[in-house]
Amino acid sequence: MRTRFAPLSPTPLGWVALCLAAAAFAARAAGRGGGAMDAISALSAGLALSGILGAFRSVAGLRLERDVSEDGERDRPLPMPLTAVNASRWRSDPSVEIVEPAPFAPGGVVRTPLPPIPGKGERGARRVVQATRRGVFKLENAYLVGRDPFGLFKRAKRFHLPAEVTIYPRTERISLEEFLTRRGRRSSDGRPTDAATLGEEFFGIREYRCGDPKHLVDWKHSAKLGKLIVKEFEALGLERFAVVLDTDARGAAADGANFEFLVDAAASLLRHLAGTYSEVVFATAASDGTPKLLSGPSGTVWARAGRILAETNPSDAPLERVLDAASAETLPGTALFCFSMSDGETVSERLADIADAGSEIFWTVAPKSLFGKDAENADYPSGTEGGLEPVVVSRELSAEGVSAAAFS
Repeated sequence: MRTRFAPLSPTPLGWVALCLAAAAFAARAAGRGGGAMDAISALSAGLALSGILGAFRSVAGLRLERDVSEDGERDRPLPMPLTAVNASRWRSDPSVEIVEPAPFAPGGVVRTPLPPIPGKGERGARRVVQATRRGVFKLENAYLVGRDPFGLFKRAKRFHLPAEVTIYPRTERISLEEFLTRRGRRSSDGRPTDAATLGEEFFGIREYRCGDPKHLVDWKHSAKLGKLIVKEFEALGLERFAVVLDTDARGAAADGANFEFLVDAAASLLRHLAGTYSEVVFATAASDGTPKLLSGPSGTVWARAGRILAETNPSDAPLERVLDAASAETLPGTALFCFSMSDGETVSERLADIADAGSEIFWTVAPKSLFGKDAENADYPSGTEGGLEPVVVSRELSAEGVSAAAFS
């Protein structure tokens, strides 16, 4: 986005003054008005000259410096600090404002009044904006815009301050507690626990369950409690997850609301998993429609997936193609979370095949019919007959709610 400001331009009031001055000069040139027009012409010329000089003086000696740029999330406050330096000996004018084009800001421009700065001093401009778009954005120029005391002219002083800002999807705090409970006991950081052989780290004790090895019975605690108690150790294996995001443009609402909704949900889940002891596969499609796949430790995957999710947009890639890529990396025992915009029969069949191979499927659908401008909370007719059925969500559900629905 390139926005430029003229170095010097009249304000609306200045245009009125210039038109009156032009009329006075025209009348005087035509020999009308006599001395009165001479006086008006002289006054207009004096005001114009004074306004021009005042506009230049308002930003004289001032410069802008960019502090460290920060990344942010969509719909969250984002600090955009700048420092204004006054190199002159005089206190700066109170009419000056900082104007910076920023595509992710409301209206595409950030405007911030600059309080007066003492001579030879500096002041930090604490600017905070609500990012309305995700993506990777290049910031280029910032302007100091000042006005003369009469408000007739404004002067824009440009500063080239390049920076790159990444706006990530909005993430919500989620919990996998119910999911982990259903799959078996886990430690607080997501590490699986089970009866194990010697040499693994001791976790705790619990009641004996059918199939537990006899040599793990804790006879001392069993005698004390009057029932069989076994020792429990941390398993060496990692919890495995797969997250699949649909980008098929055919399922996206006109304003992209359902797609943004699922991007937020996928980002929330991946960010949560980054703090757990797990392996993750993340699959989506690049802008050219080819599948994009990441796999590895959860923290490493999130570090790379966050950038992908910041830039991803609806594409021509069918969800089936992305699922095929994900299934090639998905091992038995993996919990696969599929976030899609439609629930066609072929998608259901693909997910059923992955389930038959030993994965547990959590399928969430955000159909465009429930996210359009005229969306109603009516029952959504599923496109599948038998087999896997998705959890259907609507605009009213938050990204946190998507997670809760998927784990129910």
